[in-house]
Amino acid sequence: MMKRYLRNFIKRIFRHPLEAIAVYSAYLISISLPLERASAAFGWLARNVTRISGENKIARRNLNFAFPEKSAKEINLIIKKVWDNFGRIMGEYGHLKNINIYNDSRFEVIGADIIDQLRDDGKPAIIFAAHLASWEVAIMAAKQRGLKLAQLYRTFNNPIVDWLIMYVQRQIGHEVLTKGSVDARKLLAVLKRGEHLFMLVDQKHNGGIPVPFLGRNAMTAPAAGRLALQLDCPLVPARVERLGGFKFRITFYPPLTLPKIEDKNQAVFAIMSQVNDIIGSWVKAQPEQWLWLHNRWPK
Repeated sequence: MMKRYLRNFIKRIFRHPLEAIAVYSAYLISISLPLERASAAFGWLARNVTRISGENKIARRNLNFAFPEKSAKEINLIIKKVWDNFGRIMGEYGHLKNINIYNDSRFEVIGADIIDQLRDDGKPAIIFAAHLASWEVAIMAAKQRGLKLAQLYRTFNNPIVDWLIMYVQRQIGHEVLTKGSVDARKLLAVLKRGEHLFMLVDQKHNGGIPVPFLGRNAMTAPAAGRLALQLDCPLVPARVERLGGFKFRITFYPPLTLPKIEDKNQAVFAIMSQVNDIIGSWVKAQPEQWLWLHNRWPK
């Protein structure tokens, strides 16, 4: 207990401020540059400076499991591109508030009519996505089409950095519901008002349920499946693909077909299996655009 307290104390006193200085400095530099130059510069920086990062070990372990047929050289190239994409996200983040997706030739939106239908039918819905490419632009594409949307957001461990992220989110125009301070009843209340939720559902959730993902069980948050089942509301996949530099394709797919299973737990498992299969197919198609840098599976 004492050791844990000391570790947390050291983080708060030393590590958190240093991290915050680095992140705030990067943010100020990025917004001082033209968008595409910031994207390229931060991509270059991330793929070159992070070669000794501890997250590389996590990414390599994950990729070796998911793609056992790939050589070490191929895995290393994917990791390098993963960092490039992550760096670009950081460089682009402060510029997103100035983007109008539907008046910008760098964006291709497929399935916008699905968003129009969700907007006009007077019913709640859940849009789910993954940490692929620059996932924030999927939320922007929905909101800029007039969809009333709240995003479920996982707070950063560093509260100083988290403040900056929330500041940018407000500038973009997102309504944010933070994980930890939001329980299922509050999510349910949003949907019962006929509004919509945007959820990133591809990260490890220790309080979740084991569901296959890329061939191996992964702890998966069941909230999207439970809420969709409880309210019989559409569950819509949203995919973002980076087409090179600051250029994207955003695709909204038709809602999933919810299973007709009496046992609620089995039904939720079936829904989240569909969700993981869909996200897994996106990841396999473009592994360099997904964040392999966290412990998605048990060691």
